[in-house]
Amino acid sequence: MKVHSSNISFLRNDGKAIDFREAERVDEEPCSGECSAVITIDVEGEIQRLQSLRSYHLLGSDHQDCHHRFATLAAKYFHARSAEIVLVDMERCWRLAGTTDDVKETRETPRVGSIHDKAIMDPAMFYCVTDMESNMRYQKMRDTSGLEDYRFYAATPLLCRDGHRIGVLAVMDLEPRPMPTADEIIFLKDIASSFMELVDQKRSTLRKGVNQSSVGLLRSARFVRDCVKVIKGDGDLQLVLGVHQKEMVHVAATNAEFMCAEFSSSHMEQKHVSDQELVQDRLCGAPNSNNKASHY
Repeated sequence: MKVHSSNISFLRNDGKAIDFREAERVDEEPCSGECSAVITIDVEGEIQRLQSLRSYHLLGSDHQDCHHRFATLAAKYFHARSAEIVLVDMERCWRLAGTTDDVKETRETPRVGSIHDKAIMDPAMFYCVTDMESNMRYQKMRDTSGLEDYRFYAATPLLCRDGHRIGVLAVMDLEPRPMPTADEIIFLKDIASSFMELVDQKRSTLRKGVNQSSVGLLRSARFVRDCVKVIKGDGDLQLVLGVHQKEMVHVAATNAEFMCAEFSSSHMEQKHVSDQELVQDRLCGAPNSNNKASHY
């Protein structure tokens, strides 16, 4: 369901509403040629986007040099004063990495009314404001984002594999600048894509570790269940067991059965997801899809 941004608000965890009317386009300031005249809000898509963002476990994380290097590369290529990797959460913008010390001191800024929110809500793959002081509303967005001293802003979205935008890679400068060239835009998009490949790989490794732990717990639960069955099936042993010992065996049997059922169900769900990803790779013609198929 898509509606105009002036007619919608999004609920936060505390039940209060976030008003997206600040995301309406300002036509006085020229931006990317790909920008549309009207921005709409897809509520269901926004919920899915937030779920994708949280699946990376990057919000609230410590500053990492591997993330910092992507921002540094963007700033050096553009010969700009600063560059940042910003994640757009439900009600905040989280500065994951950046080239200035301000990023480490102020990691979190409001989402509503920020230039980062405007960039991520825009349907274009590149967003640029050549001079944020030329328009009062852009000045307010800049100040909300903690970019009071900057005038030039250019950003490209951080795209997940599922197509959701979890944030932006932004380049800022203290003085107004002309619209970036086609090569500069492509380079900024390539840096953003490389960053997403890194965090996608980390997320896959984390999920693999969790799945391996689940398999280990399932095997342990099955071992306990089999041991309890042996105890219950031994008539002579049942005669020497006390009341409390029999209760312990019963509790162990109940818990083991419950764990086996839960972990088996979770394993089937994970397998179903893996099968879906395999089919998607085949349909999309992903590289080495034949090798993946033969592997499975």
